[in-house]
Amino acid sequence: MKFTCLQENLLKGLSIARQSSSRATTLPVLQTFLLQGDKGSLTISSTNLEIGIRVHIRGKEESEGAICIPQDTLLAYIRNLPQDKLDLTVIDDKLTIEQGKDITAEFKGIIADEFPQLPQIEADKQLVVGSIELKQALKTVYGALPKNDFRPEISGVYIAKKDQQLIFVGTDGFRLSEKRITLSSPAEENFSLIIPSKTVAEIIRVLDALEEIEVTLQFGASQIHIIADTVEIISKLIEGNFPQYEGLIPQTFQTVVDVDSQELVQAIKLASVFSQNTVHDVKLTIQDDSTLSISSSDSQVGANTTKLPVHSTGETGLAVAFNYNYLLDGIQLFGDKPIQFNVNDTDSPVIIKSPDIPDFFYLIMPIRD
Repeated sequence: MKFTCLQENLLKGLSIARQSSSRATTLPVLQTFLLQGDKGSLTISSTNLEIGIRVHIRGKEESEGAICIPQDTLLAYIRNLPQDKLDLTVIDDKLTIEQGKDITAEFKGIIADEFPQLPQIEADKQLVVGSIELKQALKTVYGALPKNDFRPEISGVYIAKKDQQLIFVGTDGFRLSEKRITLSSPAEENFSLIIPSKTVAEIIRVLDALEEIEVTLQFGASQIHIIADTVEIISKLIEGNFPQYEGLIPQTFQTVVDVDSQELVQAIKLASVFSQNTVHDVKLTIQDDSTLSISSSDSQVGANTTKLPVHSTGETGLAVAFNYNYLLDGIQLFGDKPIQFNVNDTDSPVIIKSPDIPDFFYLIMPIRD
């Protein structure tokens, strides 16, 4: 193989292809990039046997070929080169990189035949979504995912296509985020699937590195194929049925409280200093004088109370306790938008919404006494 390209293009391709969620492996070939020169471009591939990434680099190809090179070594070397043209040459199991007349490096590689072949997906469903919308939706629900895989059916982002809407849901059993986006050209049939959390993290990372583009999502029986400009991601889907969460969402509420999100975040952070370490609890009390009291106490530390002016309708005097980490995570998803607490009692799910973001809500379960 002989291929010529710019250092900055190769560096960007290698950075995208190097997965941040690679699992521990004893197979040396899984710690390499597969470099393939073919049809006028250089393809960089990586895989951990669960997720595969391919990046296509534009350049000048003089001859075809392929080789596997250790990821960390190659990326570190390319990162430290000047921004200029590079010549890549593969002969047998060696890769030579030259830049001008003065810089030459030779890398010992692994023959390309040892690299696992990325699957070819027979897609029976396809959607096209804007990269900004897709990234925002995934980021919005990703934080609510569990930190382990003890319950596989909720260890990923649930995506459901219903008519002209694409619904994204993440939950760990204690809180739930739902985000909806409207499709400009929806697929004909409705469907649902679960994308593993590690795959979601890779999609977000890749989209952060790309300009605003259209992203093609292709779905097979057990896999997903994402095409974003010159980048492809192939991943397994989670088998199983996502919980029927819709039945948990109250349709009516006894009390609705409108509050400034930034003031509430500050009050919760103050209360967290005095929260019990075992449950991380803070208590929100809806008072009858148009105030919301945010309080916490610990017998070993002390106590704190902050009162905020609010607008509320319905019953008052209701006190609800929350895990402050879960509460902060949800409120901060709304940015500086005004938010609305929708409450029924001390044990029922609380829904946080914003009138400025009608296509998103955050559900949080209170801490029971």
